[in-house]
Amino acid sequence: FRALAEAMDPNAVTPGVVVDTSDPEAIGHAVREAHAAGRFTFPGRLKAANGGGGRGQVVVREEGGLQQAIESVLGQITQNGWDPGVMFEQNIPETVHLEVQVVRDRYGNTRHFGMRDCTEQRASQKIQEEAPPALLRHRPDLAERCCALAVGIADAVGYVGACTVELMYKDGHVYLLEMNTRIQVEH
Repeated sequence: FRALAEAMDPNAVTPGVVVDTSDPEAIGHAVREAHAAGRFTFPGRLKAANGGGGRGQVVVREEGGLQQAIESVLGQITQNGWDPGVMFEQNIPETVHLEVQVVRDRYGNTRHFGMRDCTEQRASQKIQEEAPPALLRHRPDLAERCCALAVGIADAVGYVGACTVELMYKDGHVYLLEMNTRIQVEH
């Protein structure tokens, strides 16, 4: 998902790097190399590239904690039977959580049904949602960009059905998080 989103809009993903291996030394080298090149700053988040549900992630406050994070995430990948590969992304705390509902049929007709702010959560469960997000009331350009990215993602993968494309917003920037490829309660 990250690679697809980055190909569509390089500014729509959290600064970071994808490492397609389960070799701890190669992961450490790739992360350190990307950091030295200025692709992200610490603190960061090491994530199982094929994990989900908030599992398989470790926040790395500084480079010294990288090796322990690698061992932890690789252990979770093995334990859960996920495909290998990790992502290291700059950790962006206290963001606004936005979601766009998208429906696409088998003929390629794709529609979004607006966006909602789902920031208020406890234990990764939504407590309250606001639609449309008041925060974007004076930023119709940003709302249009978010919805266009969501539709573009569904089209790019040839998705059929109802889905939710999740994004986070902070300081005028929007970053794609994931696509939930299923019917959700909100549908």
